[in-house]
Amino acid sequence: MSNTTQNLDLATLAGRTGQAVATLAKNDTVFRAAVDAFRAGDGDSFTRLLEQVDALLYCEEICRWLASKECVLECLELCGPAKGEITVEQVAGAAVEIARISQDEELVETLADVVERRDVAGYRAFITSQKLEAYCRLICHWVCTIRFSLICEVVCRPEAIAEKELADQLSLAGKAVGQLAKDPEQLKQVIDAAVALNCEFLQGVVGGFNDCFLICWWICSWRSILFCGPICRPVDIPKNYIEEMRGFAELPGRLDR
Repeated sequence: MSNTTQNLDLATLAGRTGQAVATLAKNDTVFRAAVDAFRAGDGDSFTRLLEQVDALLYCEEICRWLASKECVLECLELCGPAKGEITVEQVAGAAVEIARISQDEELVETLADVVERRDVAGYRAFITSQKLEAYCRLICHWVCTIRFSLICEVVCRPEAIAEKELADQLSLAGKAVGQLAKDPEQLKQVIDAAVALNCEFLQGVVGGFNDCFLICWWICSWRSILFCGPICRPVDIPKNYIEEMRGFAELPGRLDR
């Protein structure tokens, strides 16, 4: 698949997702309740609410949108406003630290716990104690990406499935990243290919790993902030998270008029 085709597919998906979340945002009560259900991983309530506004068909798209938005807001809260831009060198350094943390059961459980509880003091204490200040946002977005991906696996399923433990998934994902990080040159090549969206190269390298999806989660967790950081102005922590989310969700509907 060419990059042009991929971009067209991305544009189509982005447009469809935008219209879906705009539909949900038309009803303030339903939108707020859907966010609460999403955060709680309550699939029954989440799908019922989407059905009320004829948006159930786009459950996965809406869930992914909420996940991406929640990661931005949560990591802004946990790490504070961004100070400078993320670099590819930091991405490589964070990968090494992720591999290290994933090998320590106590560290993984602590990291999962403080992020799940949105414990600002606890998360910052963890980052400081592990000397991870340079990677605060990268670590946070990695954890959030996995956490909310697990939630989306549950809330949009027609049948009930057990939600996986975040700490266990972080251990598995960190081990996969660690395999990649064993070879610094290979790690650099993968990062460069991800930056360039060279999917053919990535499929040739990452596709050979048994944990390909886990490595893709890692790539997704940092690629967006690497690109969006230089484009967007520094974001302040919103006073009202739900109101800010709903205002952003309504935007595609206003642009389509």
